[in-house]
Amino acid sequence: MTSELVTRLRVLLGETGNAGLFDLHSLFDSLQRDPSKIREALQAWRVVEPAATAFAAGRITKLGLRRLDRLCGAYEAAKLPEARARLDHDFHRCVVEFADNRFLARTHAEAGESLRGLRLFRSVWKPHGENAVADDHREIVAALVRRDEELASARALAHVAVAERWLSDAQDWLAGQG
Repeated sequence: MTSELVTRLRVLLGETGNAGLFDLHSLFDSLQRDPSKIREALQAWRVVEPAATAFAAGRITKLGLRRLDRLCGAYEAAKLPEARARLDHDFHRCVVEFADNRFLARTHAEAGESLRGLRLFRSVWKPHGENAVADDHREIVAALVRRDEELASARALAHVAVAERWLSDAQDWLAGQG
C-alpha cells in the first residue's frame, strides 16, 4: 500500500506542485497529533451539511441550480486530484450559499477547511471513488431541483457518511505505516 500511495503522490506533485502535498501532510499530521480535530470537523459536517442542503432546497434559484450543474460537470471532467478536491469543496460551499444562513455558512466553512486534506486523500488514494462522489452530487442536485427538503437532506447525509469512511481508510493506512 505504501508504494502505491507514494506513486500517486509523485504523479500528483508532478502535475500540481507542492500544494497537494501540504494538504495531505496536514491531514496525516492531524491524524497523528490530534485525531479528534478531523473527527469533530466531520461531526459538525454531519449536522450542518444536511441542514444546509434542506434549506437550500426551499431557497435555490434556477440560476443556482445551473451553477451547481456546471460544477458537477466540471468535477466529472477534472482529471487532477487537486482540481477534483477544489471542485468538491466549491460544490458544497455553493449549496450552503443557497441555504442563505450565515451561521451555517461559517460553521460549514470552518469544518470544510479542516477536511481539505481528506478530500485530497480520497482523490489520490481512491480515484475510482470519484465517480461515486459525482453521482452523489448529481443526486443532491436532483433533490434540489425537486425542492424536496427531506430527500436533499438525506442525500447530503449519505454523502457525509462516505467521507467518514474515507477518514477511517486514512486512519487505517496511517496505522499500518507505524
